[in-house]
Amino acid sequence: MSFDIRPFEAERDALSLPNLWNVNLRSDWPVSPEVLARATWAHESCHEGDLLVAVSDDLVLGFVATHPDRGGTGGNLSLLLVDAGHRNRGIGSALHDAALKHLREAGARSIALGGGGAYLWPGVPLALPGAMPFFQRRGWCFIHECHDLTQQLAAYATTSTLRDPAAGIVVAPATETDGPGILAFEAREFPEWLPHYARAVDLGDYGDLLVARVEGGVILGVLLLYGAWSHPERNDVRWKTLLGHDAGAIGAVGVAAAARGRGSGTALVARASKIL
Repeated sequence: MSFDIRPFEAERDALSLPNLWNVNLRSDWPVSPEVLARATWAHESCHEGDLLVAVSDDLVLGFVATHPDRGGTGGNLSLLLVDAGHRNRGIGSALHDAALKHLREAGARSIALGGGGAYLWPGVPLALPGAMPFFQRRGWCFIHECHDLTQQLAAYATTSTLRDPAAGIVVAPATETDGPGILAFEAREFPEWLPHYARAVDLGDYGDLLVARVEGGVILGVLLLYGAWSHPERNDVRWKTLLGHDAGAIGAVGVAAAARGRGSGTALVARASKIL
């Protein structure tokens, strides 16, 4: 069959994307059209050409989302979806190749599957049959697994041996004055997480940033959390339809390499769990 690859256009394609998703993935990965939009074309990191569609007679048969690391040399192929009734006809391969071409032209020298500034999965879900073989046939190498962990917090409690860091280390929510120091810490220790922290700072969600520091003020580690009180423009929990609308999130927990082994990371997670 004949088809064309063109840039995604919100005015023409905004309804086609959730329709494509619902027909092919909703039974296992239910997500609202609003969340899907905020994770793709409506996200502030999305630029023209980052999203592509495969069309035949104005019918959208496939979609791919990319996330170039503008200003850097990395990038992400965040999502590739082809209608089940039109697979094995070269559409997925064409979208894949067009996405890599776009990323290379944007300066990417290394590309990861999943992830990115706006994404639904951190990698390729094992529960999607055929997804990993599709990418492996095109030369992709899978080097590690990512796990999304869930926990019911209603009766959750952390023992004091896990909750308390070493003497002289304090864990507390950030304040507005901590913003520059937190962003400098992330830029130095975990640059791949900097956009997520910068967004929380820009939106004023300082209470969602937990900081572990020595009594003198030096930051040892930071955690980013998300709850019902968080700014509505944040979209940290994509799968509320699947997990429950009261789901919160703990993400991007990092302790400086030189400060590990003193209980800071565990104390950050314990404090975040208590807050949530």
